[in-house]
Amino acid sequence: MPPSSLLPKHPPRRVVVVTLLASAALALSACGTSSPNAAPTIDGVPAVSISVPLSQVVCTSSNFCVAAGTSNAGVGPPTTAEFMTPSGHWHPVATPTTSTPRLTSSSCEGTTCFLAGAQGRSDLLWRFDATSHQITTASVPPGGIGVRALTCSSLDNCALIDIGANGVARFSFTADDAATWSTPTEMTWAAGLSMTSLQCASLFQCLATATSASRTLVQGTTDGGVTWYPLGGVAASWTSLQLAQCHLASCVGVATGATSHLVRTRDQGVTWTSFALGASPNAFACASPRHCFIVGTTKSGDPWLASMNGSKVVSIRLRYVPTPLLGVACGAKRCAAIGVTTVVSFPISIS
Repeated sequence: MPPSSLLPKHPPRRVVVVTLLASAALALSACGTSSPNAAPTIDGVPAVSISVPLSQVVCTSSNFCVAAGTSNAGVGPPTTAEFMTPSGHWHPVATPTTSTPRLTSSSCEGTTCFLAGAQGRSDLLWRFDATSHQITTASVPPGGIGVRALTCSSLDNCALIDIGANGVARFSFTADDAATWSTPTEMTWAAGLSMTSLQCASLFQCLATATSASRTLVQGTTDGGVTWYPLGGVAASWTSLQLAQCHLASCVGVATGATSHLVRTRDQGVTWTSFALGASPNAFACASPRHCFIVGTTKSGDPWLASMNGSKVVSIRLRYVPTPLLGVACGAKRCAAIGVTTVVSFPISIS
């Protein structure tokens, strides 16, 4: 073996090159393995109007969505609306001319979406056609002074709850795409309560939720609102319950109180199971009974969007979303969410 003084003081150049290449490969490998575990990110886009806040968003099964809002400030336009194509791009759409409008609920069936609320002291109902990309005025049940909840369960079949001139909630349904409505039936059990949601598994089988300052009630009907029956299983700590989807005997919703929970029933509201959420939800929509998207506010006050598969919640990172998200809706492959002046589009597969 040669004396140490005769050994080279530096490794051969080829060894240095190989070492550097190996280090670079390891670095690239590390980057490649970390990205699949990173939280997905979606970007918000400014709404077409910054003076009229968005309040409703809804999607057809064919992935067309419409977002709309109203303002009674007396300055600027009273309404705004835009629709989203299946590619996720947003375009402005004109709304019917009306005075003092207010939107409270929305729902879709087939290629048609409905936006409901009040105009002055009468019901308001707009129809968005995903084929023509137009919003027109639809007929409403007679004698109503404002729609509180609206749902569509299948092609041409929708139901709504409005308030009659005497202040009592009423139930009506249509089987011909809102061309005509059934004679409204009064929901005497809801006197003094605020209606919060309505979901129907079929035209005649529905659940309705209502709340007061101290309690939440759920009642069901199997005869199109002629009679209603109370349902138990509602926790005393729930101050509000918002249903988002019903299919056969299964329904999902969000219950709020001291803490917020995603809740589910598999026996048409007789019993409920719940899963605590780590944020304050404003709305949620389900692509299927087990795959839902929730929007709201984090504990630190930031905008929040999360995907929920079963009981697994995955937060989705947001960029260019300056205020909390207020609404979310899903088609078969794509969803849309809204803030007061922001629209968001994302595929269901993002999570």
